[in-house]
Amino acid sequence: MINQAKRDKWIADLRSGEYQQWRKTVCNEDQTAFCCLGVLAVTNQMSISNGTPESHHFKDVLYPGEYNHCLIMNDHEGKSFNQIADFLESNKGPIADE
Repeated sequence: MINQAKRDKWIADLRSGEYQQWRKTVCNEDQTAFCCLGVLAVTNQMSISNGTPESHHFKDVLYPGEYNHCLIMNDHEGKSFNQIADFLESNKGPIADE
């Protein structure tokens, strides 16, 4: 089951302007810029020193298929945090992996 409060906090953090966006890894070396999943890890107070957390760490925040979709949007499509937040707000259930 999705924890909507955690999800809403992540979406708010993505929109906050507090985080510089990073691509291809969860964060830069000095942890001053993050991918969208890095922001989720920070929101959930998870350690991000060992690379991108796996999807099972976020099962209470992400619907099935969203983990990969978020990675694609952030790393390959170059979507902004606001665009990713728009997707997360509009998506209300599992999506098929592409």
